[in-house]
Formats: sequence, structure tokens, C-alpha cells
Amino acid sequence: MRLERGSTVLASITTLSITESVVQCRLSPPLTLSPGDTDSVAIVVDAKGLVAPTRFFTRVERSGVYAVDVNDGKRVLGVGGDFPIVVGPYWLRIPAANVFCDLDSRLPANLCGTEKGLPVFALSLENRNQPGYTDAELDTIFVAIEDLDGRTVPPGDVVSGVTLLIDDSLSVAGSLTPLDMVFAFAPGPLGLDAGNTVTAILKADLNAAQTDRGFRFVIRSATSLVMRDAATGDVVAPQHDGGFPLMTRPAYVLGATITDGFTNYPNPFAAGREDTRVTFFLDEPSRVTLELYTLWGERVATLLSSASFPAGLHQDVTWSGRTGDGDVVNNGVYYLVLEIDGNSGNSHTLKRKVGVVR
Repeated sequence: MRLERGSTVLASITTLSITESVVQCRLSPPLTLSPGDTDSVAIVVDAKGLVAPTRFFTRVERSGVYAVDVNDGKRVLGVGGDFPIVVGPYWLRIPAANVFCDLDSRLPANLCGTEKGLPVFALSLENRNQPGYTDAELDTIFVAIEDLDGRTVPPGDVVSGVTLLIDDSLSVAGSLTPLDMVFAFAPGPLGLDAGNTVTAILKADLNAAQTDRGFRFVIRSATSLVMRDAATGDVVAPQHDGGFPLMTRPAYVLGATITDGFTNYPNPFAAGREDTRVTFFLDEPSRVTLELYTLWGERVATLLSSASFPAGLHQDVTWSGRTGDGDVVNNGVYYLVLEIDGNSGNSHTLKRKVGVVR
């Protein structure tokens, strides 16, 4: 708190007791008034909210104005005016500064390139301020698509349509052209109350051609999430515990054929500590058998046994690197054998090598 006369600070107090309700400011030098003079002093308060929202007044009592006769040094009694002088109330709200975000990749590693409504990522936004602090508002989300070397891929080359859902409710839908380099969603202003979390889920319709380079969706920096303080309109920079950019796992578009669609990732993989996911494509409803063998033809594990699947790309089958008895296999190379019996009578047998490291 300080007292100011124009641009001159007459008194300043930087340390206040939280147990006292009255603040005393002694002017140095004193403000001198001759008979007939009028002057004014401004009371300036630097507000700090220990509990938000905080409601407060400033109040000056008649007895709080201490004047002294410069001739005899005695206190001047009976200061005139309308007392008490009360200014307020003021409501103190803390800016929405503690907004954190996180991205959960939902993009499959292997795609056939024609999926519709494919989940790409779930972006969570958490206002970590205590309830009662200023709310935040999300205006726009900017999303880019990059190849694995970090080069921008025109979104229209990969997706034909995009949809953003906020807490499972449709927020924004739109289409893209090959001229777009970054696509933007404007769901807002979307309110993010203090103490609350919202989740934005991005879904896409793919139109990508087969590519070995791979691509991923990226939120490049905090400025890619345009957020504002709901009360002041000031920009709020979201934070991420691991820093930016936020990105999905890489995805590869496979050919929509039985041969091109058969793969696994990661390969090689750490048996017993992670799984490898198997992908296969069916051109018609089929019964599928999937087994692991050693290089000498000994069966290690059966993942599927004449299981029924519809046509399309499938990548829900995983192998932990264990035998049928639950033992972790040794380092080396194994054969993954896929047998397909289509409903039309067509059958296929495919084989690929799987590397195991521990």
C-alpha cells in the first residue's frame, strides 16, 4: 500500500500484517496545507489474493486522518468531511495461469488409408487453478501433419475431413484441401472452469496413398492452443509437463491388399517387456489362424485359431514374446505365419520374420 500525490510517493508500506485490520501510513515529508488550500492524496493498493475470489473495501475513518498544527505541533481535532470514506467493494480474481495439457495418441501405427472417423488423438486441458479463480477459454486449436523428418505434409494429402469432439459432443467438423498446411479448429470460446478438465478428441477421414515414410499429427507449441483469461481476455499459455511439441505416434499407410497389409510393430521388440502388434488385411470375411514358429519349424505360440473376422484392416492382435506355456522366448528370429480362409473359398498363407531382443 502507498500514498501518492501526483507522481510523488508520500508513503509506502511493503510488508503488512495479516492479523491487523488497520494500516498506518506516515507521510514523509508531511503534506502541508496553508489556510484556504486544497490538495488530494491517492491511496494505492497492490492486491494479492490468498483465497480467490477475494472481496474487499478500503475505508478511512475520521480518526484515521492525523493532522498537526505546524505552529505549535498540536493535533488538529475535528477534521471535516463525510466519514467514513468507503471505496469498493472490489472483487479480486486470480488470472487463469495454471492450464496444463496432455496428448494421448490414438492413431494406429498401420492404416489402409481409407478409414472414416478414425480417432487420431485425445487432447486433455486441465485448469489447475483452485475453484473460484478466473476461468480460461479455448478459442482455437492448430494442428499440423508432419513426416518423420519433421517436414510439413499438407493435411489435404492425408485427410479429407476432420471432426473435433469436446467431451464426446460434436464441436467442429470441416473439410480440407491440398492447399492447407495447418488446419485449425475453433470450438470456442470453450469455457474451462478452474479445477476442471475437458477432453478434445480429433477424428479424421483418411484419403492417404500408400507411403513408407510415415506421418504424424502435431501440436507444435503452446501458441498452437489459443487460450484466454475469461475475465480479462489476456492470452494464457498452456503448459505441458514434458514440453512441446505434442505429437501422435507415427502411422504408415499400407496397401489395401492381403500381402501389403500383413506386418507387425515394433519389429524387433523386447519380449517380456513390451508387445508387438500384428496387422493384417482381409478382402472378405474370413477365418484366421495366426501362429509363431522357430526357424526350425517348432511351434512357439498360437495367437488365433480359425477366428472369424470381417473384411478390412485388423490390428488388435498382440504377442508378448511368450510361449504358450508363458515362458519368455530367447533372443532371435521367429516366423509369424498367417493363414486366411475366405468365405468365398479363397485361402492364403503368409509368413514374415519377427525379431526378438531382451
